[in-house]
Amino acid sequence: MAQAAIDRLEGHSRPITSLAFSPDGTRLLSGSEDGSVRLWDTATGQSVQLVAWPPLTYPRGLEPYQMQGTLAVAFSGDGRQAVAVFDAALVLVWDVKTGRELSRFGPNKDIHFSCWRWLPRQGCYGHVNAPDERTTEVPWVYFAEAAISADGRVALVHGIHACLNDNPCLQLYNLEERREGGTPEFISSMLFDLFAISKDGKQVAFFSNGDQLQPDGFISVNSIGEPDDADRNGVRRQTSVTDGVSLALSLDNRFVLLGTEPGQLRLFDARTCREVRCFGGHDGAIWTVAFTHEQQPRAVSGGEDRTVRVWDTETGTELIRYRGHTAPVHAVTCSRCDRRVASGSTDGAIHLW
Repeated sequence: MAQAAIDRLEGHSRPITSLAFSPDGTRLLSGSEDGSVRLWDTATGQSVQLVAWPPLTYPRGLEPYQMQGTLAVAFSGDGRQAVAVFDAALVLVWDVKTGRELSRFGPNKDIHFSCWRWLPRQGCYGHVNAPDERTTEVPWVYFAEAAISADGRVALVHGIHACLNDNPCLQLYNLEERREGGTPEFISSMLFDLFAISKDGKQVAFFSNGDQLQPDGFISVNSIGEPDDADRNGVRRQTSVTDGVSLALSLDNRFVLLGTEPGQLRLFDARTCREVRCFGGHDGAIWTVAFTHEQQPRAVSGGEDRTVRVWDTETGTELIRYRGHTAPVHAVTCSRCDRRVASGSTDGAIHLW
């Protein structure tokens, strides 16, 4: 059954990358490639707070589309604090009511970038004006992906670090550590394409489409702190899985949902990583997936065909189809206290359903 949007929220100038409802459903956080985070009143549709990362001057050879602005947003479990991960190696925590910054994390937490330059074989370096007006240089750390646990306690960031010979690394930030610049915990150097973190921040699901070293794609579910090669120590893995472009872990850690480029959804048992069922019917890639907060969670998906759809995970039946976006949908989230869904598209628009 097709349904229209309850409200359309406008304010971002570039694609929406991440959305999160507050625990009571009265507020919505949105992150965008424009480098800003907006806080919305879901009753009025008005933007009530704006947190913006200072605009960056792009170095030669690094195109703007490679700089993704805000990668992930979330609320704390009590809804009083908000968290955002920016691709310029910064994790920010602030008070929702006052907008006051509480803490920041990351290797470049004290840096205010004024310009950039590109050094061959050394990555991108920021030209920095320090508080004492001295000029220094710091290695560029590029966050390609990020995920925050639903309770806002843990953030995982995945990116390229110039000091690690441009190798990828996955790091965990404990956001409850209120000291400035909490040191991240190194989690993994495993090659993967997608990851999703559990609500409690203790489990992480990985997906890889495969590469030259490991041609078969895979899905695995690890406890935080397990070694990458710990197949005999509890890592669950399913191979020969390909075409994935979006990933979600259910709030009860029972299921992993993979959205694929051909437009299908694949549901896996998180304990065994065995496929439970394959369903769907999007016309094109499914760029974003999520689970509802019900006891028997439903699946929510958004894709290239500009629709948002809700699915029965037990049968694979499509329950609701939302229409109204004029561009591909790249972010969806579900309210904890009711059945509302929010979605964001590449034209910067957000819809409440």
